[in-house]
Amino acid sequence: MEKNMGSLFQPVYTKAADAVSEFCKQLCTSDNVDSHIKTVKKKYARIVTLRSKSGWGWDDDLKMIKVNKDDAVEFIE
Repeated sequence: MEKNMGSLFQPVYTKAADAVSEFCKQLCTSDNVDSHIKTVKKKYARIVTLRSKSGWGWDDDLKMIKVNKDDAVEFIE
């Protein structure tokens, strides 16, 4: 299904790539845009997973996850 979604948004990715290329004066392709979107989705999923854990939260001022040291160490182990 992910492949179908990519082809569904291909015209949008192409327009975005054209806009980035023009703004940055550097070549950007629709594949670059697609790759970036996938990366952002993966990072967002990780943030959602961590925020859902007990003792983990979100700092709206700093725009980052907040957690006490003990919970972080437990997660790493």
